[in-house]
This record gives sequence, C-alpha cells and structure tokens, in this order.
Amino acid sequence: AANLVFMQIEVARRRRENKRQLSEEIRTMREDARDFRLISTALTSSEGRNREAEETKLTRGAVEAIHQSMFFLLEMLKKSLGLQTCILLWLDDQGKSLRIKELVTDSNMVNELPIPAQAGALGGIIKNRVMLNLKSPRGSRSIPYYKGPEDIGAFVGVPVLDDGHLRGVLCADRATDQVFGEKEERL
Repeated sequence: AANLVFMQIEVARRRRENKRQLSEEIRTMREDARDFRLISTALTSSEGRNREAEETKLTRGAVEAIHQSMFFLLEMLKKSLGLQTCILLWLDDQGKSLRIKELVTDSNMVNELPIPAQAGALGGIIKNRVMLNLKSPRGSRSIPYYKGPEDIGAFVGVPVLDDGHLRGVLCADRATDQVFGEKEERL
C-alpha cells in the first residue's frame, strides 16, 4: 500500500513538473516570437482567451515561416553547390537519434524515419563535433539518411552548434565525385 501511495505521488509530481516545463517552453516560444516581431505586443484582442488564440495562430504562422525560410536556404545551397541532397538533421532530446528538420533532394531514396545518431558518417560528426568532408563515401551505409543504394561522389557534414551545444547536423552530397573545396565548406 505504501508503494502504491508513493507511486501515485511520484506520478502526480512528474505530471506537474512536465506541465510546468511545457508552460515554460510555450512562454519562452512566445517571448522569442515577440522578440523577432512575429507577434505584436499589442494584439487586437485584450481579452485573455481571444488573445491567447490569436497568439497561438501567429506563433504557428511564424514557425511555418521559419520552415519556409530554411527550405529556401537549403534550396539555394543545393543549386549553388550542385548538390543531390541538402538536409538538416536535428538531434532528439536524448541525443540518440536524428530526424529531418528540413530537406531538399533529387533522390527518392531519403529515409524519413529517425536515424540513430551514431550511424555512419553522422556518428563521427556528432561524436567529434567537427566538419567531415568525404570523397566517394562507401555506399549508403556510411550516409544513413538514404534507405537504399544511392550514387554519392562527395559528402560534407557540418555540426550545428548553439552556444556550444550540439543541435544537429547539416549535410550535403553530390552524385559527382567533385570533392567539396574550402570555399564550399565555408559556404
């Protein structure tokens, strides 16, 4: 009985903590949206519920605008560097898997499922937090965002760092074996 009571108390405590963390994340997201002028500080409605609904709609729109900006940036990189695929992979909270945050590709072999963070070339980038430039990587096993065989002549992966914390990996590859030069690495 004591164990059951303890478990119920612990579950209730964790639920409260999760709810508090979620509220804090939403508050932070709204502050960021205001800072970036995605949400006006003087919305049309001052009534609590209506104002909250307006903020939610504006925040959703802002996030969509950021995704569009990322897509166009990756599209520009793909065209300017002659890439087959340009992909931004984001680490999960545990740092164990990567998922696609944004993608531009000519290939139909890109795996849209989560990828183990230590898989192939991505594992080296994540572990060492340094850029990796490969000429003719050994098949799609070394480039795990492909689910099947794909001709890859050159690959470059760059860790995405935020205040020293690893957030993800930006990857680019070409079908041709033209290795990425120093200027292309910087770009």
